[in-house]
Amino acid sequence: MDRVGIIGFGNMGSAIAGRIKREYRVAVFDKDKNIIGNLTGIEAADNLPNLLKEAKTIILAVKPQDLDNILEGIRDCAVTPLIISIAAGITTGYIEKALGKARVIRVMPNMGARIGRSVTCLCGGSFAAERDILYAIELFNHLGITRKIEENMMNAVTAISGSGPAYYFALIESNPKEYRENSGKVLKDFIASLAQAAEGIGFGRKEAKALAVLTANCAQELLVQTKSSPSELIKQITSKGGTTEAALEVLGRGGSLEEAVKAALARAETLAKKE
Repeated sequence: MDRVGIIGFGNMGSAIAGRIKREYRVAVFDKDKNIIGNLTGIEAADNLPNLLKEAKTIILAVKPQDLDNILEGIRDCAVTPLIISIAAGITTGYIEKALGKARVIRVMPNMGARIGRSVTCLCGGSFAAERDILYAIELFNHLGITRKIEENMMNAVTAISGSGPAYYFALIESNPKEYRENSGKVLKDFIASLAQAAEGIGFGRKEAKALAVLTANCAQELLVQTKSSPSELIKQITSKGGTTEAALEVLGRGGSLEEAVKAALARAETLAKKE
């Protein structure tokens, strides 16, 4: 089994670990040692240098604002495995520059990873070989559906599929009666609105529709399988100062879904760290 190291064990890091632990040896490093606990099939790494020496692949599952410290720690270890980053807005070029010609894959999964229904998009950096990209696709296919896209669309993906489930939950929360009485129509209308919003930020019509359908179905399955309330799921997706929060602020004051998506994209661009 290949050894995969995950740095960061928040909602997404733990979801990834839980889905891949049967196929890979998973070791996790987090600044909060207590958060990992005694999890079956997942090792807790004592320190970053040991994790880097033993892992074939490192998944950076930390918030963008925490990434620089992690990259500094990786650079100091002078060992660079394949780096997979799920930090929103962080370009492959930024990580390559920080680490020195590292093989980098940039990935945007969503919370559907918890139940194997993630809508994941990825792209490779300048030094990532085709085999690296195929390896990342194989790994993230354990979380759901994985698509390769151009990096210039990654922030747009974040605004649609990354934050998208939260828009659906917010819609239901704002009108629970309509959802109880006709959930099928609510889902259908949401797909149409999300597809239109996706076109508005640069996706082609076919791609926008496909992404909207996958994202909406993922959100619906999260409701059904986790049995969590919409508000609980929103909390799990939303990070302070992040793209989802920006979109929900727009929806909260009566803005359209298209306006909310544009706000999420703007926040992603603001957070972006480029080479």
